[in-house]
Order: sequence, then C-alpha cells, then structure tokens
Amino acid sequence: MTTSNVVLKIARSDADKLDTTRAVKKLFQRIFKYVWQNKLPFFFALVIIICLSIMQALIPQVTRYTIDVVIPTKQLNLLPWIVGAIFLISILTGVLNYGRTYLMSLFGERIIDSIRNDMYKHIQGLSISFFENQRTGDLMSRLAKDVNAIGTLVTADIAEILVDVFTVIVIIVYLLTTDWQLSLLLIFTWPLTIYMTQVFGKLMRGAYREVEEQAAAVNNHLQDTISNIQVIKSFGNERYEIDRFFEQSRSYMESNIRATRLWSIFFPVIDVLNNIGSAIVLVFGSWEVIVGRLTIGELAAFLAYVSQVNRPIRRFSKMIQLVQRALVGSERVFEILEMEPEVKEKEDAVVLTSVEGNLKFENVEFGYKEGETVLHDFTLEIKPGMTVALVGSSGAGKSTVAKLAARFYDPQKGKILIDDRNLRDISLDSLRSHLGIVSQETLLLYGTV
Repeated sequence: MTTSNVVLKIARSDADKLDTTRAVKKLFQRIFKYVWQNKLPFFFALVIIICLSIMQALIPQVTRYTIDVVIPTKQLNLLPWIVGAIFLISILTGVLNYGRTYLMSLFGERIIDSIRNDMYKHIQGLSISFFENQRTGDLMSRLAKDVNAIGTLVTADIAEILVDVFTVIVIIVYLLTTDWQLSLLLIFTWPLTIYMTQVFGKLMRGAYREVEEQAAAVNNHLQDTISNIQVIKSFGNERYEIDRFFEQSRSYMESNIRATRLWSIFFPVIDVLNNIGSAIVLVFGSWEVIVGRLTIGELAAFLAYVSQVNRPIRRFSKMIQLVQRALVGSERVFEILEMEPEVKEKEDAVVLTSVEGNLKFENVEFGYKEGETVLHDFTLEIKPGMTVALVGSSGAGKSTVAKLAARFYDPQKGKILIDDRNLRDISLDSLRSHLGIVSQETLLLYGTV
C-alpha cells in the first residue's frame, strides 16, 4: 500500500473534520483563566524566551565574522576572543534555558493542579444522575490522563513553540535585510508545509480521540473487574473476563498503532519539504557567492540560519501529536467542567437550623428516564416519631423514595416538603445534614481509619 493510499484510507475513516486552528484557539480560551491566575512565572519565562531567541541568532554571526574577517586577514589574535564569545553565549543560553524550563514547569504544574482540583470539585457537585450514566474508569482517565495531556502542552510544548516563534522572527528579519531574494526562495516551501500540517492535524485529532476512548474503556474494565473480583471468582468467570480484557487491550493497541502510523507518514513529509528548501538556498546562494553578491561568510551564516529555521519546523512536526492529544484531552475535561447539575440549589436557599421531622410527598411523579415512570401520583406523609417501612418488589421505588427525600433527584411533578417547606427552597448541605442514610452496601474509604 502506498503512502498516499494510507493517508486516504485514514482520511476516509476519520469522521471528525473540525478545524484544528479553531480547536487550538478554543483550548486556549478555556485555559486562559488558569493562565491569568499564574501569569507572573509565565511573564518572566516569556522575557527569558525572547532573550534566548536573540542568543540563538548570535552564533551564526560569529561564524560569519570568522570566515569573512579573521581568516582572510589572518588575525589569529582574535581567535581567543571568538572562542570566548562562543563559550559565553553557550553559558548564557544554558542559564536561560534552565530559567525557562523551571518557570514554565512551575507555570504548567500550577495549571494542572488548578484544573484537576476544579474538575474534582465540580464532579462532587454534580447530581447523582450524572454518576449513574458515567463509568468510574472513564472519569479516572479524564482526571488523570486527560488533565496531564493539557499539562504537557502547557509545561513544555508552549515554551518550545514560543522559543521557536521568536527565533524564526528574529532570523527571518535578518535574512530579509541581508538577501530578500534568497529569503523568498527559502520560504517557498512553507505554504505547503503549513497546508500539510493542517491536513494531518485534523486526521491525527480523530485518531487520538479514538486512543483516549479506548484507554478509558480499558480503565473501566479494570475498575469494574478488580472492585468486583469476589463476584467474578464466585461464578468462575475469570477466563471470560481475561478474554474481554485481552480484546479491549488489543483495540487500545490497534488505535495507538493507527495514530502512530499517521504521525510516521507526516514526519518524513515535513523533512522532505525542509530539505528541498535547504537545497534551493544552497544552490542559489552558491551562485550569488560566485557572482560576488554574497560573501562566503554570509552564505555560511545564511545556511546556519536555514538550519535554525528548519529545526523549529521539524520540532513542531513532532509536537503536533502532543498538541492533538491535548486538544482531545481538553475536550474530555471541559465536557465535564461545562456540565450543570440537574438538582440545583437556589441562590436564596433556606438553611435548616432545626427539624421537627414532618415529611410529605404530595402527588409526586418521578422516573429516572423519560417515559419510564417509577412513582406515579405518589402521596405520603411521615409525621415526627413515626417508623415507616416501605414494602414492595424489586424496582417498585422503595429506594427512590429515600433518594427523593434526600433530594438526590427532583420529581417531574408534585412536591416534597419537610416541616411544610419545599425541598427545592432548602440548601442541600443543611437538608442532608439532618438526614441519616444507612446504605445497603458496606463502604470504607481508604485512609479514613
């Protein structure tokens, strides 16, 4: 199968054609609040990044000066100064890189911590209905893996992108002022590079979305089977669960292979385009040296700058997979953060200070799903001091009554009152602090004893 056929095959299987540029913009709009909260380390890192870009542009100038001035005039006394300049630039670059790495790591880790904490806090505030429609393994994957994917982009990749952007700007300005014709030949292949990046970016985003979904499926299976291992062993289902896990693990592996295959095609394509640009500059630059329009030192500096420009492009082609992972991760994280609880507390909710214990259900109608009514025109009054036992077959709604009393759900019709106050008018914390619920399951959270 040819490379073009592989690309076309993956393109046909990718249902998501969302524009990558818009997706990146939306990602940064979502995390802007967290960036602003930690703006100080980011600001200092940005200053260091600008200094780094300038430092990286100095080495080719030292090379040009050596070739055009020192060697022709045989000024050997200048060589120690040149070596010292290179050494000083290297030391300063190392110090600046340390500062950039530390500050961006501090910046990124704080953002990861804030997003993870906000997500966990938000999950705790969602209604019970949310948890009944979510797998625990999937939530764990979102809290850990998807948040970390965003963090990887913020911690390392943004710093690399900013360094590359400022470096390319500094170099392009120099190249245009030195030889604008040769500079235009250099950027001749850039439009095609940008186009290929956009095309592959769309495809890779869909591929990595599938990877994250398969990873969540594996986590779900692990959580379900390990937490219920006693039941599995009681029924002798070990072999069945092992086969199921092998199947899900294989699907996860295959989705990773598909994403890797796509990225493996993209990377050599970018290399070829970069090499074409370098070859064009070498050929026409050599001709300009021959006709006297450029010095050998200027051509050497020009080629060094071409290499410096190509490195960011090549590095970005590697980084595109991390960007796509972060985009997919952000979708899964902010999908949860943007959810609203079904049971909402009023802004002016009343705080219960004391409770007599008069509980009323008045013409309550409730169903967990639309069209599937569990309680219909249900009326009940429990007076203080009464002991009431609800008797019925499984699924008749006994537990549902208790859940409605704790306002884990709101009825579709009717109302529930405690001491003649509608539960919708009472703050959730104060209501539940006056209730005692004895669960059918024994649960002991790790670290609570």
